[in-house]
Amino acid sequence: MTGLAHQFGIVGAGRLAERVAGRWWSASGAQALVWSRRFVGDRGIPRDPAERPFGVGDLADVMQRPVVLLAVPGSAIGELAAAHRALAEFQGVMLVAAVDIRLEEVQSLCPRALIVRVAQFLLPGQNEIPCLVFVPHQNDARWSACASLLEKLGPVDLVRNQAAFDTLLNFGSPFPAVLEKALHRGVCLVSSLRGVSPELNALAERLLWQGLVAIGSARLRGAAGNIEREVATEGGITERGLREVGSLADATADVILKMSWHAEDLRSQVRRDVRAEVDDESGI
Repeated sequence: MTGLAHQFGIVGAGRLAERVAGRWWSASGAQALVWSRRFVGDRGIPRDPAERPFGVGDLADVMQRPVVLLAVPGSAIGELAAAHRALAEFQGVMLVAAVDIRLEEVQSLCPRALIVRVAQFLLPGQNEIPCLVFVPHQNDARWSACASLLEKLGPVDLVRNQAAFDTLLNFGSPFPAVLEKALHRGVCLVSSLRGVSPELNALAERLLWQGLVAIGSARLRGAAGNIEREVATEGGITERGLREVGSLADATADVILKMSWHAEDLRSQVRRDVRAEVDDESGI
């Protein structure tokens, strides 16, 4: 555990920050130092330190850590950088979790930091926090220390292209959450149309997820093989369903694209706000 006690800081105190701080505590035995506007004046801080797996400090103290996670919306980063010199002049690794801001905008606000975009996926029932990472400068010595820190939280996948990162992050947990809701509604709708008692919907969902989890586990192990051939039974029901794959794939792509376009709209707005902040600072 040597050296871990003063490695990690977090700005923000929402669900992501709490989960990451808790995972860091359980994986390393060290507390992350956290700052949030909700903690100013001791407001919102659990009084018993045993109730929280993190320490609470001033923003200037948090920014002394070599690796800092910004677990706040991109729209707040410009405000914080303008109001707090410690953040604007930070020289360590800045992990940016916001989906509504691109790396270039954060770099313009914090020019001395190594900016790394991260998508950390909070999965139900799992302690590990898988992470998708876009880091343009992997040869930077600061990144190697940060990479080992992220690996303590969970599996890490690196992406070299920011546009690919912005697309892939939807598959980590946002879309699975949407898919779960859609499948639930689909089960209820089919039961209603077929005259099946609503009391059996829970059984129908259990059968559905039983199959999906088994297939998903096989795919993750690289042992899926020809799934439709393995699960097909006499009567051609699977084959009939496979004729609708195109329609289902189109609907899936449409939902993910709409999610991606919404994120792009958010980034465009934040980009304009950040440029205005930078212009104000430079007197333009």
